[in-house]
Amino acid sequence: CQALETARFTTLLLRFGLMLHDEGWIAPGAAGVAAREERIGVLAGRLLERRYRKLRRFGGRDAALDGGELHRLRIQAKRMRYLSEFFRPLYPRKATKSFIGHLAELQEVLGAVQDAVVGRERLAGIEAEAGAAAETERLALARAGGIVTGWLESRTAASLDRLRDTWKRFRRGPVFWGAE
Repeated sequence: CQALETARFTTLLLRFGLMLHDEGWIAPGAAGVAAREERIGVLAGRLLERRYRKLRRFGGRDAALDGGELHRLRIQAKRMRYLSEFFRPLYPRKATKSFIGHLAELQEVLGAVQDAVVGRERLAGIEAEAGAAAETERLALARAGGIVTGWLESRTAASLDRLRDTWKRFRRGPVFWGAE
């Protein structure tokens, strides 16, 4: 069947697998049986709320987060978005669209921060490898490295400012599953 060969179906399977793996709601024993018997709407709300609380707890410290922690926040936002998109058909379109839009913006800003972190790491690696180069090459590399570092720092500062605003909008926006 052609539908089973589409990227959309593959995405659905991957997201469903992520949800199963990450949330542990099909655990063996009495807890797993109870979860399987739960209505999908109730289950969706419970899983969404748990993921949302985890994201909020982690993201509420944004001023104190370093590059690695910001990357982990991005992963948490991505997981929240995947879970939200998976359960999207159960809820009104307008509510899910707004919430998922805020998550997409959050991921974009966090992605820009992560790109700058990786850029600085790669630049440091290039500079370390240039130790044996001729002096003129080292000077040219140092100059170029300074320009790139300045650009990366500027981009990081702008992204962190945008992150604060984006986080506030996300945090203040309503959830679509009716919790909180």
